[in-house]
This record gives sequence, structure tokens and C-alpha cells, in this order.
Amino acid sequence: MEFLVNISNVDDSYINHPENFLELEEEDFFIFSAGSTDVADGKPIPTSEQLNQAMTILPEGGESIISKIFVADMSAGIIREIKLAGRQNKRYVFCVSIEASTITEPVLELWDTNSYNTYNFQILGSGTPANSNIRGIVTTNAAPGSDSWLGKALAGGSDDNRLLLNDGDGKLLIAKDLYFNLYAKVQYNFTTDFESPKFLVKYHIGL
Repeated sequence: MEFLVNISNVDDSYINHPENFLELEEEDFFIFSAGSTDVADGKPIPTSEQLNQAMTILPEGGESIISKIFVADMSAGIIREIKLAGRQNKRYVFCVSIEASTITEPVLELWDTNSYNTYNFQILGSGTPANSNIRGIVTTNAAPGSDSWLGKALAGGSDDNRLLLNDGDGKLLIAKDLYFNLYAKVQYNFTTDFESPKFLVKYHIGL
């Protein structure tokens, strides 16, 4: 399996334009941010102070969408903006490339630790998956259709709160590239603690 992100402005597939996709390694991580001079595409991995300065300002009431998603490419020592991510009508953004058939449908789950059994971060709904502030949509078969898509609240292992990456069509009969998009938001009553949700792609293959 390869987990890839499109770091270009071109909304086309991995098979057509592999040069536009960055393969993620285990030590890489996502940064949800408003961006700044220091937190920008191609800049060095930002410090905590730089991340603080680029945080999305909490609204006086309600919620605000975090405008940018970056990936910290640790091997290169820089961050890359995922320009097509967020509430855009874009299809080929995050890619899970599965190299063989599977006996279960690949899914994407979000958790708060590498134990993959709790989801207590405020960004994940503070223990209530339906209140998660990270939302995703599967785009394997089609783009979202509009720039106002709501998506599914992502937290934990319930089908209501994880992405079925084959769009609910079940196991893979052949190797296949699976796609999704996502965005995050903040609530007016958030504290400003840094949180780092864990992304888990899960599926089973035959022996």
C-alpha cells in the first residue's frame, strides 16, 4: 500500500500524473493551518512558535474552517501545501494505492493515539464521533460535486464515522487507487492545545 497526496494544482489521477503525488512515510504528518510567511509551501518544517502564529483564529461564536492543509515531508525537511484539499470540488487529492485484491473494503479511520482505540481530541469531537471537526468525503468514483460539500465526521471505527474508500462497493477484486478529500474546522470554544490525530488505513488481504 502507498499513501499519497497530490501536491500540485492539477486535479488528475496518480496513474496519469505520478509526478504530482508525494508518497507519505510513517514520520510525516499533516498540518492544518491558516498559513503564514513561515508556514507555506516549500518552507522548512515550522517551529511551535511559527505554528502558533499561523493558527486559525477562533471565531467569537460558531465555527470556522481551517483554510489550508500541509504535509510535513520529514525526509526533505520542508512542508508541502495540499492545494486541492478542503471544501473544493476536487477528486484526486488524497490517494490510497492498493497493490492487490483485498478481502475487506479499505477504510480510513482517525484516532487520537497509535493504540487506535480512543478519539478524545477536541478536533475529533471530544469523545463523540458525530461531533468530529475533521470531515471527509470519498472521491474514488467521482468528485464531490460542489464546493459546499459537508462530508462525514471522522473519528473512531464506526462506518458512520470513517471513510469506506471503495465508496461502499466492498472488497477490491484487483489493484486500485482509492481517493478522498477532507477539511477541518475549529469551534469558538476550543482551547489552543496542539493535537495530532492518527490516520489509519485498514483492510485485510487473503493469505
